Amino acid sequence: MYNAGSRVELLDFTDSCEFFVTYSGTGEIALWSIRERKFQDLVHKLTPQDMPWSKMRIIREDRMVIGYSRLHRKFVFVKRSLTHGQEPEIQRLDPSKIGGEDLGELGKMQIDNTQQFLVAVFPAVNKLIVIDINH
Repeated sequence: MYNAGSRVELLDFTDSCEFFVTYSGTGEIALWSIRERKFQDLVHKLTPQDMPWSKMRIIREDRMVIGYSRLHRKFVFVKRSLTHGQEPEIQRLDPSKIGGEDLGELGKMQIDNTQQFLVAVFPAVNKLIVIDINH
């Protein structure tokens, strides 16, 4: 059995609450089944350039995990493949590239009900950005 309990720093549930995903301090993103009460899959092991994460959300059931690194001030999108064993697609987004200015620390982030848009709030500069997750 995969033993991550002592290292889990963040966790989030799928909308159906059948699965949850964990992020550990070692950069491992793992998928767990509530129904089966066990570890399902190691989704991805992050590189040091993408961690540590300070916030995380799982969307589209268990197909995409979005994390935010406060240290690097960037979002990391981990899109799982439908083919078991295939590496996930990783995309990185520096929010300052959107507005052309340093936005400071992320306050809150939320996914809309259609799971198409990520809304991020940066309170230090009183800014809100909307990111189309599909692009």
